[in-house]
Amino acid sequence: MTLFYSEYAKQWKATLDSLRTLPDPKVRTVKRGILLPLQKRDDCPADLNAYMGGVCGPDFTFVAGLERNSRAPLYNLACKKSYVTVGMDVRQEKVVFGGIIFGHFGHMILDGMTRLWYHTRIQNGNIKFVFVLQPGASSTHAERFLKLAGVNYEILRGPTQFQEVIVPDEAFYTGEGGNKTWLSWFNWLKAKARDDVKHSSERWTPEKIYLTRREFSADDGVGEIVYESFFKSLGYTVIAPEKLPLSSQIRHISNATHIATTMGTMAHMLAFARPEADVTILLRSPSSMMPAQLIINKLRGFTWRMIDGTRNPLPTGQSNGCFLYEPTVGFNEWCRENKLPAVKLSDDERRLRIIQYLHKWAKRFSDPANYKYIKNRTMKDAVDSLTKYFQG
Repeated sequence: MTLFYSEYAKQWKATLDSLRTLPDPKVRTVKRGILLPLQKRDDCPADLNAYMGGVCGPDFTFVAGLERNSRAPLYNLACKKSYVTVGMDVRQEKVVFGGIIFGHFGHMILDGMTRLWYHTRIQNGNIKFVFVLQPGASSTHAERFLKLAGVNYEILRGPTQFQEVIVPDEAFYTGEGGNKTWLSWFNWLKAKARDDVKHSSERWTPEKIYLTRREFSADDGVGEIVYESFFKSLGYTVIAPEKLPLSSQIRHISNATHIATTMGTMAHMLAFARPEADVTILLRSPSSMMPAQLIINKLRGFTWRMIDGTRNPLPTGQSNGCFLYEPTVGFNEWCRENKLPAVKLSDDERRLRIIQYLHKWAKRFSDPANYKYIKNRTMKDAVDSLTKYFQG
């Protein structure tokens, strides 16, 4: 079975082969444990957001934070170090360290829920789960998940020492591997979302769904409608997840037998998919390896394939990029193998999309927050992208 219909298939296969199964997670207890708010590490490059904080012992010895890749001493967004502080709140409470809350929806799924399998294990609404917040982040997305799950939680704003801190191991490392225990949290949320339908007018969800980015406020692509139309012709219903309540998003994904979507946060929501689902993921930036998504695919065990979904004339990246959706060599190969109708664009359509793409690309990367993702690209990269697009 072909998994990667991509010009970077070898790299994707190598990334898949590099992943490992994490050991079954255990639980530790830290007497007089301290929770430290996150700070940016003082020993890493300026363009790397690694943190210090999390759980430490009474002598400030580091215990737990966020391990995204144990094979890398420094890893973006990871928290592997503590710090010493003077003055803190002291409480005679027994609590559970729930992890780090991220403002980005996708990172909350991948990195903010690595320890929450423990909530499903104890099913105890009395004991409190305490969290620390990524600097500058909003807790809105996280709180929606926690409230739906019925978690008794608190987001700490300052250093706090507790009588006892229970620390569940992480069951998912974004850049390295996972354990199926991680999925118990998502199964718990699926059950809660099904219960929530009793209070909703929604009584039916389609079997085949295409999750689109086209209605997203930060829409970063041109031409995704070509894939919307293609999958609609195969009986898929097009859904913009962000337009739905969280419980409805989960129900749509967990009930579907066939799901198609682009790589990114919506693909990460496949943690809620059923094991027997048929999944098609369209790569927005085919050269950007996404080990976390491969881990989800492996753990859930659904039938899946990844297909180049864009032909980007100018340099971009998976995060904060700009994408031109057009049928690719890989997409056409997948269609031929499955006797599906070919997708063709007229010259006029392509010209119009190119103009729209150039306008969007220029606007997107004139913003310094986005420009930093391509600042190290060279003129050679631009020539390579243009040559590939216009000359194949």
